Amino acid sequence: MNDDVPRAPEWMPESELRDVLFRGKLPAALRDKNLFWINIPRYLKHQDADLPAEDYLRHWNEVYEHCLAEDVAALRGLSYVSFEEPAEQEVH
Repeated sequence: MNDDVPRAPEWMPESELRDVLFRGKLPAALRDKNLFWINIPRYLKHQDADLPAEDYLRHWNEVYEHCLAEDVAALRGLSYVSFEEPAEQEVH
């Protein structure tokens, strides 16, 4: 395998997910802000990645509701969510 092949960063700003799932549904003041980071490999290994379609949107809606309510403690159990920008974009 060629080591020169570019790899995706582990952490993705949630704003990229938000633009797909919740376009225009958050207050205008938040549209240009990144609320948290998502670790893609960790998420894909988590049971939340296997939710049925109808539960997928509910799950992310709950994450956003906790975030907007500043109830960060409710999200501490999600190993794939970080509220601090990663120091370095890790690659494998």
